[in-house]
Amino acid sequence: MLGASAAAGVLLFCTLQSWRPADATRATPPPVLAPAAPVARELTDDELLSQFPPGTCTLAEVYGQKMLVFLTDEARAKYLR
Repeated sequence: MLGASAAAGVLLFCTLQSWRPADATRATPPPVLAPAAPVARELTDDELLSQFPPGTCTLAEVYGQKMLVFLTDEARAKYLR
């Protein structure tokens, strides 16, 4: 008889452990967050020039605006498409 009581107790315990209120079983998924947009910033003159091999380009000011000028036909053909 003690074995039947123990089995009934274990069954009751397992039943109570698996029972959850209806709202708890429907967990709301976490909100989907958009990735942070990268912050755009301007390159410095040196940062821009460092993107190209030395001696292939320079910066010139034409009518108040900076322009990237390629110094060789090869560099011009390679980087301007």
